[in-house]
Amino acid sequence: MENENVFFGVKRVKDIYFAINEQLYVPDPTKIVKVELGERIGFNLEFNLVNFILRIFFHYVEEPEILVDFQVENIFEVSNLIQFRNKDEIMILPPKLITSIVGLSLSHGRALLLKNTSGTRWQEIVLPVTNPEDVAKYFYPYMFNVETVVFKGDKDVNPKSESVVVNKKKKTAKR
Repeated sequence: MENENVFFGVKRVKDIYFAINEQLYVPDPTKIVKVELGERIGFNLEFNLVNFILRIFFHYVEEPEILVDFQVENIFEVSNLIQFRNKDEIMILPPKLITSIVGLSLSHGRALLLKNTSGTRWQEIVLPVTNPEDVAKYFYPYMFNVETVVFKGDKDVNPKSESVVVNKKKKTAKR
């Protein structure tokens, strides 16, 4: 399904949530701050849009309280998006395309997070530069031909949502 002529562009970048708790700051260089990522992805086939929301949040390694929580919405227009829907109605974007979407979203998130934390106790914590392909493979292994269970709908909100195994491994006969 890899189509070398997939054209896409950024339609909108918007920070949609930001919370910071400076009261939890501890001026101890031995306290390690962990940076974590989350994501949500949605598709509008009628308008060829991909909505990718990246969540970036900080907490101390040994404590669950959130220090900084940030979400950035990235909307991309992808030519002929419907071509990437499989027979199970799962969207499987080509690896180069999902890697580009994740990479641009990480860059947008890093920039807006720096803007939002500027002048606060957390301004020194920066989202590290990472390989966007590694992040995309972590979020969407099935788009990289890895066998994965994918939920149609939201498994957390709708426990009756359907799950589908994508990219089933083909069994080969042993001799």
